[in-house]
Amino acid sequence: MITNKSIYARAIYLIDDPDISNAYANNIIQFQKIMYPFLENGVSIITAPTGVSALLSSQTPPQGQTEVIDGTGESTYVLSVTPLENSDIVAYVNNTIDTGAVYNAENNSITFSAPVATGTTAAVEWYYGGAFTGDFSTVNGKFPLNSLEQRVIDLLARATVISWADKERNFLLDIRNLLNDTDFQLHSPAASLRAKTDWVKELRLEIFNLQNKLDWDLRNQNRSYYGY
Repeated sequence: MITNKSIYARAIYLIDDPDISNAYANNIIQFQKIMYPFLENGVSIITAPTGVSALLSSQTPPQGQTEVIDGTGESTYVLSVTPLENSDIVAYVNNTIDTGAVYNAENNSITFSAPVATGTTAAVEWYYGGAFTGDFSTVNGKFPLNSLEQRVIDLLARATVISWADKERNFLLDIRNLLNDTDFQLHSPAASLRAKTDWVKELRLEIFNLQNKLDWDLRNQNRSYYGY
């Protein structure tokens, strides 16, 4: 199984965006929500090897809930919602993240870093980012491939970044289309647009080469396994 969170952790180092970087550093749930549409759109880029791309159709979608808590002067509150296993949990007091809050899975409670005063609104949000549930330890049930899962994570991370980069490039195209020739005399987005376009081309070529390399590795291991 490959969790979406593990893909995002690889992709964040390839993305240069202050909003995404800030979300990753300060609110892991918000970060995953931002990244999911890019991952969802990027999956279609992975077309080879066929055994791998077929496994990508088996997914568990993200899930989450938020519970609002009315402060009573206590620090600990038992939740009525139960987070899924391996969920991320973020607690808020007056819409500000309480980084010191601790979740106790044994009694399904949250303990805030300080008592939540009466009349103060707090909240607890849990979020499971989803996963690709296919068995990546084998391909077509024929043979194991060492580190296959990590290589698929790398492909999906790059596909996610390509999806994000396409959005960024299209945004720059929209800006350029709104400007006229006199605007370009003051400030031209042409250089930035060209850089984004070239970067997307490089990413697509890179992921194409990585897919081909993995495909050949699988074929060679298949020959070794069957002795031909």
